[in-house]
Amino acid sequence: MYCIQWKQYKTLFKAIISLGLLIWLGYSIQWRELGQILLDVKLYWLMTALGWIILSMIISTCKWQVVLKAQSLNLDWVELWKAYWAGIFMNNFLPSSIGGDALRIYRVNEITGNVSAATASVLMERVLAISGIALVGMLGAIVTGKTRDGIWLLFIVLLLITIILTALLLSRYSCKWPRAHRLGQFLEGIGDQGKNFRANWPKLGVVVVLSLLFQITVVAVNYNIFLAFNLSGLGWWDACYLIPVTSAVAMIPVSINGYGVREGAYVALLAGYQVSPTVAFSSSLLFAFMVSLCSLYGGIIILRHNKQGDINNGYQKGFANSR
Repeated sequence: MYCIQWKQYKTLFKAIISLGLLIWLGYSIQWRELGQILLDVKLYWLMTALGWIILSMIISTCKWQVVLKAQSLNLDWVELWKAYWAGIFMNNFLPSSIGGDALRIYRVNEITGNVSAATASVLMERVLAISGIALVGMLGAIVTGKTRDGIWLLFIVLLLITIILTALLLSRYSCKWPRAHRLGQFLEGIGDQGKNFRANWPKLGVVVVLSLLFQITVVAVNYNIFLAFNLSGLGWWDACYLIPVTSAVAMIPVSINGYGVREGAYVALLAGYQVSPTVAFSSSLLFAFMVSLCSLYGGIIILRHNKQGDINNGYQKGFANSR
C-alpha cells in the first residue's frame, strides 16, 4: 500500500513539474509570431523528419537484437520491431518511460522464459544508448569549437556513467539473498548474463556504433524541424552539439516523459543562436508531437494482438523460427 501511494505521489509531483514548466514557458510565446511561423512552415522538411524517426526505430530494433545475440538469444527481428514500437507507445502515452521497458522485458520473457535475461537486455541497451548521446555531443562540440564550454563536461560525465554501468553489468560479482529467494534468483540471473556479455563483447561494440547512429537520427529529426522553421543560422554540427544535451536533460526523472524540462532546454540553448523562445518552444513540442504520432503504430500493434488473443503464440513462433 505504501509503495502504491508513493508511486502515485511521485507521478503527481512529476505532472506538476511538467505542467508548471510548460505554463511558465508558454508565457514567453508570442502568439502572432507563432501564427506566422506555422503559415511559413515547410512541410516537406517535416515529412523528411518523419522518415528519420522511422529509421531511428529500425536502428533501435537492430541494436536491441544485437544485445540479445550477445546473450546467445536469437530472436526474430520482426517480433522485436513490434515489441519496440509497443514500448514506445507506452512511453509516450503513460506517465513513465519505464512502462515501455517493462513491456519489452515482458515480451522477451514470454519468448525465452528468462526474465533475468530479458531485463539484462533492456538494461544494457539503455546504458549503451547513453554512449551515443555523449559521443555525438562530443563530436559536435569538437567541430564547432565548443570544447571549453561547460556542456563538454556533461558529455564526459555521460561517457563515464556509461563505462561504469557497463562494467557493473559485465561484473562477475554475484550476491546471495537467502531471505528474499526470488529476488536473489533474479539478481543472480542478471549477474549470470554478464558471462554472456563478456564472452561476446565485440557485439557490444556494435551496439555502441548503433547507439551513435541512433543519436544521429535524433539530431536529424530536430535539424529537419529547424529547417522547416527556416532556421538557416543553425547548422548541422550546431544541432549535433545541442540536441544531445536536450536528450540528456529529458532523461532526468523529474517530469512526465521529459515534458517541460526538454522545452526549457531548447529555449535556453537556442537562445545562444538568436532563436526566439517561441520558435525554440515550438520546435521542442513539434519534435515530441511527431514522435508521439509515429508511436501510435505501437498502439495499433497492442490492440491487434489483444484482439487476436495470440500474443504468446505469436512470439513463441517468432522465436522458434529464429533458431
